[in-house]
Amino acid sequence: MSLINNYRGYEMNEAQKLNLKLNPQQKLISGETACHIVGFGRTKLNELVKAKKFPQPIRFSQNFVRWDLEEVNQWIEEQKAARA
Repeated sequence: MSLINNYRGYEMNEAQKLNLKLNPQQKLISGETACHIVGFGRTKLNELVKAKKFPQPIRFSQNFVRWDLEEVNQWIEEQKAARA
């Protein structure tokens, strides 16, 4: 399974693939992709963001936001560590 075609088992669209190819060190993902990665819906994502319990998005405009993939992955690792 190639990272360029899949991320944690989820198919990536062409823009996401291009983002990985162009800048492998800094990846920005949509809310939809963040939801796929963490496994819950947009409502829950928004609740956690509002409560500051999930990485805050980068706002480019009122309707255009992205999350830093590294921050999302770090959040996942923190959740794993907290369960022990």
